[in-house]
Amino acid sequence: MKHHLLAACLLGPAMLLSHGALADPHEDDAVAQLIANRSQQGPKQALEIATVNYTGVITDFELDDKNDRIVYKITLVHLDKNTKTILFYDAETFDLVDEQSDTLIGWFKDEDDQAEIQALEEIQNNGFSMIQALEIVQEKHPGFLVEAALESKKGIHFFEIKLASPEDKQRWLVDVSSRDLIPVYRR
Repeated sequence: MKHHLLAACLLGPAMLLSHGALADPHEDDAVAQLIANRSQQGPKQALEIATVNYTGVITDFELDDKNDRIVYKITLVHLDKNTKTILFYDAETFDLVDEQSDTLIGWFKDEDDQAEIQALEEIQNNGFSMIQALEIVQEKHPGFLVEAALESKKGIHFFEIKLASPEDKQRWLVDVSSRDLIPVYRR
């Protein structure tokens, strides 16, 4: 379903409203409406609500669906409590639709986990956040946030930000240390 939502965002409102773009016409209309309204602040507002109401570092964001609603899915990791919380906010009303919390068991076992822990520690130490990374990207390249994730590769920690607009799709990396914006692709 995630791929359908991403495809819908990237095709733009005009194509979304045509028959057959996605399996569920209600979903098509909802995603098209979000983009058509250019509610770039919607995802940012959901991230801010999560930050105010929950502790931890936001590691993932995605446009998703839950119970026939378009939702913003936000994942927070709290290192000190060794927990991961997943929040689902209604994309139109910002009401909390669902919350799932888990203890991170076996968290320190492989290299990927270690890299993610290092990224989380760096963010905690320098005060950077996914919201700030999104602001850096959208300052010069407006678009609707479809997906974002904290990533680590070869010792470099960054936020990967995916934006969509009726005109194009974009993928950007924002270095957690330097806060530099790195383009990956834009179509």
